[in-house]
Amino acid sequence: RAQAGASLTTAAGEYVSAGACSDANGHFQTIGVPPSNYDVVFDDQPGPYVEQWYSGETTQASANAVTVTLGSVTANTNAAMIRGGTISGTVTDIASHAALPNICAYVYTADSNQSYAGQGCTDATGQYTSSGLATGNYNVEFGDTSGGGYLSEWWNTKPDYASANRISVTLGATPAAITAALQPGGNIPGTVTHPVAAPSAAVVGPGPSPTGTTSPPLCT
Repeated sequence: RAQAGASLTTAAGEYVSAGACSDANGHFQTIGVPPSNYDVVFDDQPGPYVEQWYSGETTQASANAVTVTLGSVTANTNAAMIRGGTISGTVTDIASHAALPNICAYVYTADSNQSYAGQGCTDATGQYTSSGLATGNYNVEFGDTSGGGYLSEWWNTKPDYASANRISVTLGATPAAITAALQPGGNIPGTVTHPVAAPSAAVVGPGPSPTGTTSPPLCT
């Protein structure tokens, strides 16, 4: 499998800067690895393959450790990648129904970990796909990365993670389209001037962040 990444992690979960990507023949090799025991994770960031730990495990806790010694080659640390499930759909303007490009659908596991699982951003037709997902339940947040001023929302027109409708993904199956119709946000116009210097950037805030704390000013 070309361009799948192999990363090394200590038992404490610390990544080691000695990873490698597979070539067109699926071969990879890490170099300059300090002697120790490592867990190896294989990750296909763009998809469509599911992340896995050596050898054939789904979590680091169940991974088989790989031992590295100075002057030796640790051979046959192989992986057979599994094609994952997908979440896809179309994002439009809630009023005009026009397709919205550059809206990203962020996928998180619908469990106590709430882990980031992937994302897909819309093209010119408003369509997105997030692939390489393991079987399970997920929540999806839609966010505007284009600067168009659209408000973020969770599926299905929900304001936050806790209230979002869960999406079930199964390997080899295609779920129903997960669509969104986004609402443009409001605007605060105005001009900020200085008696001597040139006009400075407008500052809106500070205000409450999603976690309830106070966010820093947007411009400093």
